[in-house]
Amino acid sequence: MENTTLLYEYNSDILVVGLHNDTNGNYNYVNDNMTQMEYELLKQPPYMILVYALVYGLVFVFGLLGNTFVIAVIYREPSMRNVTNYFILNMAVADLMVVLLCVPITFLLSIFTGWRYGQFMCKITPYVNSVAQCASVNTLVAIAIDRYLAICYSRRSKISRCASRTTIASIWIYSLTVMIPVLVYYQHYNHPDHPSVPMCHQIWPSYNLQRGYFLFGLFFLCYIIPLVMILICYLLIAVKVWRRNAPGVQTNGRLIIYKSKVKVLKMLAVIVLLFAFSWLPLHAIYLRLYYGPHNFPPQEQNLINEIILPIAQWLGTSNCGINPIIYCFFSKKYRREFRKLIYCRAIRLHFQRNSRPAQSLVTRYVNVDSISVNNDEHHHNAVNQMENRVSSNKYMVVAFNNGKMTVSFRKEHGSDDSSF
Repeated sequence: MENTTLLYEYNSDILVVGLHNDTNGNYNYVNDNMTQMEYELLKQPPYMILVYALVYGLVFVFGLLGNTFVIAVIYREPSMRNVTNYFILNMAVADLMVVLLCVPITFLLSIFTGWRYGQFMCKITPYVNSVAQCASVNTLVAIAIDRYLAICYSRRSKISRCASRTTIASIWIYSLTVMIPVLVYYQHYNHPDHPSVPMCHQIWPSYNLQRGYFLFGLFFLCYIIPLVMILICYLLIAVKVWRRNAPGVQTNGRLIIYKSKVKVLKMLAVIVLLFAFSWLPLHAIYLRLYYGPHNFPPQEQNLINEIILPIAQWLGTSNCGINPIIYCFFSKKYRREFRKLIYCRAIRLHFQRNSRPAQSLVTRYVNVDSISVNNDEHHHNAVNQMENRVSSNKYMVVAFNNGKMTVSFRKEHGSDDSSF
């Protein structure tokens, strides 16, 4: 992928546009006047290393915890298993792949010169990053189409759960296929002018072929065209919603339903906008590198190396930690389920520390509207602390077995579940 390519081509103090084979089969730098600089182990001064550690650490923590919570919520809660949430689950899986594999490597490449992680990682890391971004943007397309059908043709057609699973499988097959050149042409080798410095770059048969793949295979297929499709779907939805909100067009009941759908639409639109803006700087830089003049003025070279490129790299990777925050901000159901996961874990740890080792199996079905537990006073007080933290239309099931406790929740019929 273009951002990944730039990331791994920028693994020294030298801004490298690319490599290609000459007629004799030798590898030459496209930007030869930038290959005479001396290599050092560290690219950044100590204070900048602390800054990088902080910002990438935040991305890693929010991305890991947030996307894990999203996956756990949709897996554990049957009411969350709808088509839109299946697509959101797919994006969470893609973001988690980036968090676990690519964010740490991006952080290390921002600090150290060269590629010090071997041949296998040289190929698999940019490939995984590229596949994950392609899968994410095409999942956003699938969500836009699903919302368009649900709002504009709610009585006639919609994507079924079976169709959504087929769509998700197709997205991954498409992404894995489109990104095969990334896997093939990334090579691990020693720098020609500095043999002690290992490198990881794309090495294509011709530079024009590399530029063409970036422009048509990556920039258009995995960024511009998907975003244009999403924009068209949401514009059509906006027109439909505006017409239906005209005075006298619908009853109060239908108005409530459409307001709920519009709220979901706003959340999804924010996700799309943040995705587009997160990756736009890296795409713009790559367009400049591939299709602009190769003789960079020294000031422009320093500006890209020291300021623009590190910020653009961080913006791209930070997208994998943003989505769970957006879900919590816009969706009451996600906030409720996140709280439930946290509280269940907290109360389980509490009872594991304080329950008697030889305690027999005890099961309590507790209505959290009027908690009444006849077991020992300690358990009664602990459960009472949960009374005001759990939705009043939920039943909490507490089971004790030899000092271990499990907590589950059951929902009353008639709860106010929205479409998301």
